[in-house]
Parts: sequence; structure tokens; C-alpha cells
Amino acid sequence: MVKPIAPTPVFEGDALDDLIKYMKRPLTMKEKEINQRLKNHRDVSLIGFD
Repeated sequence: MVKPIAPTPVFEGDALDDLIKYMKRPLTMKEKEINQRLKNHRDVSLIGFD
């Protein structure tokens, strides 16, 4: 049986300010490497092979 999806929490006050600061900060070198790996990732679909 399927469970209902809970509503998304609302950010307010300090939590909202922290989220905005986090979103605006520059990416770290590790995050840049991860983004580059994801960009170069090749998806191979296995659907349709019999």
C-alpha cells in the first residue's frame, strides 16, 4: 500500500537565512569534481534488450 507524502516543511527565520547563505556560497573543489563526474557520466539504458 502507498503511504501519503508529507508536506514540505516551510523555512522561516534563522533556518531560512542559513539556507540562503548556503545556496549562495561558492562551490568547494570537491563539489566541482562531483559535478564534473556527473556531467561526464554516461547512462546506458538496458530496456529493450531481449
